[in-house]
Amino acid sequence: MGYELVKQFLVEGQAVIAVGRNATMSHALNSLAALATGNLIVMNCDIGSGEDVADFGKEISKHVSTIDVLINNAGMMCSWEASSIR
Repeated sequence: MGYELVKQFLVEGQAVIAVGRNATMSHALNSLAALATGNLIVMNCDIGSGEDVADFGKEISKHVSTIDVLINNAGMMCSWEASSIR
């Protein structure tokens, strides 16, 4: 879902910053960034790490002065035994 949102915003001519724990390792995002002529910045940030969040805040302020739209597409994977689900 997040990758598709990035593509749609880019099609509309918007500047996008895609962030994830290992976003800079994403071949798909990096390929898209190469085509996006500067409208896509790919950055890493683990929101579970206070240090990562602080570093991200400092780094992002080098690129933008405002954020117009923020989409938190974070998920959580859980597993349950089938017998415990009723």
